[in-house]
Amino acid sequence: MMEETTVLDELVKAKESIKRKYIALKTGSDNVQQLMTQTLKPIIDPLTKISTTQFTDKKNNKDPRNINNHETINESNNDTSSTNDDIKYQQQIENWFQSTDIDKIYGPKKLTSGEITMGNKEVKFLQNKILVVDDTTYPTTSGVFQLLFLKNPLIYTDNDLKIYKSVLIQTSAHLTANGLTIKKTGNKYSNIISKLFPSGGELFMKLQKNNLVYWDDPNELVDRLRLLIASKAAEIANELHKPARKNFTRRRVNVYGKNDLWQADLVEMIPYSKKNKNYKYILSVIDCFTKRAWALPLKSKTGKEVTNALSKILLEDSPKLLQLDNGKEFYNTTFDALMTKYNIHKYSTFSILKACIVERFNRTLKEKMFSEFTARGSHEWISILPKLLEEYNNSRHRTIGMSPMQANANPESVKIKHREINNAKIKFKVGDNVRISTQKGVFTKGYLPNWSTEIFEIIKINKTLPVTYQLQDYMGKPIAGCFYSEEIFKTNFPNEYLIEKIIRKKGKQIFVKWLGFDNTHNSWINACDVKK
Repeated sequence: MMEETTVLDELVKAKESIKRKYIALKTGSDNVQQLMTQTLKPIIDPLTKISTTQFTDKKNNKDPRNINNHETINESNNDTSSTNDDIKYQQQIENWFQSTDIDKIYGPKKLTSGEITMGNKEVKFLQNKILVVDDTTYPTTSGVFQLLFLKNPLIYTDNDLKIYKSVLIQTSAHLTANGLTIKKTGNKYSNIISKLFPSGGELFMKLQKNNLVYWDDPNELVDRLRLLIASKAAEIANELHKPARKNFTRRRVNVYGKNDLWQADLVEMIPYSKKNKNYKYILSVIDCFTKRAWALPLKSKTGKEVTNALSKILLEDSPKLLQLDNGKEFYNTTFDALMTKYNIHKYSTFSILKACIVERFNRTLKEKMFSEFTARGSHEWISILPKLLEEYNNSRHRTIGMSPMQANANPESVKIKHREINNAKIKFKVGDNVRISTQKGVFTKGYLPNWSTEIFEIIKINKTLPVTYQLQDYMGKPIAGCFYSEEIFKTNFPNEYLIEKIIRKKGKQIFVKWLGFDNTHNSWINACDVKK
């Protein structure tokens, strides 16, 4: 305060002195330089003293983090020395690259060509600023340079951190090729990078937003968006064509005695009908406990003919349960009347294997039959069918340890061998969105999709051995039957449906047929909701 009072007093004295010296100047009786010095001395001396004191204080507070005597960037805008300043500035940049503490993970890198890169961008250091190739500039300070170049920056401000974060986001210098944060042990990651970019979903959304802000070239942005959409479409295609397992452990068939459960099926022999008096099918029936089988030839698979053939077998014996496939030959009023007559409960499963025990018998019967075809040089099977059936019923069966006829005569001695089933692991949970296997047959084209385009929701988990799941469609309608873990998989695109074709348009809406759905699911949707 006293210094300011002294300066004011000196200014008053100077005013009077200037008046006197002005008169002397007009008369030319004094040297100009001497006159100016003496005239302004009362002002200059106190100001010089104050300025010197402040400069000394600043010098004493010099940044202690001046690594390798790096000089603070010269911010002088003096036009006469701009060339020299630029040379000095570039030399200072070079000195930063020579630092023993240089950051080789997140920091700038100098190529052999002389270019400087950071992450996936080229950067240029101009006077007082950083120029990233996308024409975005950032101001530089001593703190920014420490954050950019050093592994252990110490002196920086909050504003320096904001600038550094913006540079990292634009250059992706802190990210791997997969978009994940590069995590390295060290002070810089733990103290700076991890705090600027904490892990979590919120960060991902924020980075996405920031990345879009810096796209200055609209053409490049459009290309990248097209690539993103194509990539997503390719991922959906990969889901649909993912390999599906066909052979896996299924639930066992529990049978509790003779005539407890029978299975029936039709074997097609159409190619050989002309040599077999126009007989095109074989009705095969098996007792799942004793393994005893019956086989009768049929000329057609109408409900009436199938019912008449089965009624001949039922004259000898009848079961409590009869398992069939879903064919119309078994689901008609004529067949139902036969079931009612013998008090038989018929049912069907929804597995691709249908009635697996009778299907295994069909395979055995056809193996024996085609072996005879080869030996005899003929496809005539009508005459050899009774002989083949007798052969089977009197041959030792592996699962019961005796022949079917022995088991039929003495069912109390039958002990069925079962495989151990330990697959009780629950892989999915209620509410999961899944696709189901398209259940390809042996000769189905391998390049067709293995999984449904329609997406289903798990509504119940059955703790069977193995575990099975019950599903519903997108309209909430339950799907008949249960599914094994191998027959479903969780989708990554629960809300993505593929359009097979656009049927018609009306204003801003379109009527579409969905890929993988029948015509009952055709619907109107907004045209703007379609991703091309």
